[in-house]
Amino acid sequence: KTATVATLDKEDIKLGLVNFMIRYQEAGYDDMYIQYMGEGYWDKTVSGDNTVLETWKKNAIEEAHELYTLKAHQSDYDVEVSDDEKKEIKKAAEKFMKANSDDVIDEMSATEEIVEEYLELRLIKSKMYAAIIKNADSSVTDEEANMAAYTIVKLDYKGAYDSNYKYQTYTDEQSAQIKAQADAVVEALAGRSSLEDAAKAAGTKATTGTYATYVDPDAEKTDDSDKKSDDTESKESSKSSDSKTKDSVYTTNNLDQSVVDALNSLEEGQTSDLITTDSTYYIVRLDKKTDDEATESNRKTVKGNKEDKYYNGILSGWQDDEKWSV
Repeated sequence: KTATVATLDKEDIKLGLVNFMIRYQEAGYDDMYIQYMGEGYWDKTVSGDNTVLETWKKNAIEEAHELYTLKAHQSDYDVEVSDDEKKEIKKAAEKFMKANSDDVIDEMSATEEIVEEYLELRLIKSKMYAAIIKNADSSVTDEEANMAAYTIVKLDYKGAYDSNYKYQTYTDEQSAQIKAQADAVVEALAGRSSLEDAAKAAGTKATTGTYATYVDPDAEKTDDSDKKSDDTESKESSKSSDSKTKDSVYTTNNLDQSVVDALNSLEEGQTSDLITTDSTYYIVRLDKKTDDEATESNRKTVKGNKEDKYYNGILSGWQDDEKWSV
């Protein structure tokens, strides 16, 4: 527990604390992962070359770096932990130690001192974040917050994920059946059916969602941001998405860009032609140019993203001037 896992300038970060951080988080997620992914999930490689556990370990080290950086700069924002707060932390640590078995305590490398230190570091972070973002410009215009509502028919013709989250490639015959479904929806629409009725008649379904209409001029999208995207706000659950926006303070649309472009070209109530990407057929209808409920919810999201960006900029500036070694 007392081994040094990292050093920030001249302060040593102990392995006991970082191990406690990762095992505490693991305990919180383990049941969920087992339920959805089965046993052995922590040793699976789900992205890149790292297992889930290796990724979490790296994240724990980064979190420790953040916590100790904030601790080192407390005086910059007059942040302190009061005597009363320290007493409450001590009580919480004692309660934690008593509530868990010896085996669990041993697995987590927990001691009362380690738990106290972690709680104090988290409290310092909370106070520092609140103090830092007071200086952020987090005002949000109606244009930045706006979310439009749509209805969509989405037909993947290359393949789909099975119940075990494994991608299964369709045969040529299966792909042809999907194309026939798409054509059937288009034909029904030409006969003035609604998108919902046209989808139902073709043996599929239409789902609903919202998307952000504002384009952040400072956003840098990844090369594959226009591919393999699903609508995370749709009533149809999304399995995965490669769509990302780097350093954006606005809302990322997890929709294929061709779908967003089509929606932006429509008036309320209008339905698009068949949209074909390298793996999916889409047909969309613009329902509302402004969805009031989604827009107000997104206003809070954008505000939080702006505050996060400002906070991360301050933190990065400090860390650039530090000597950090793992």
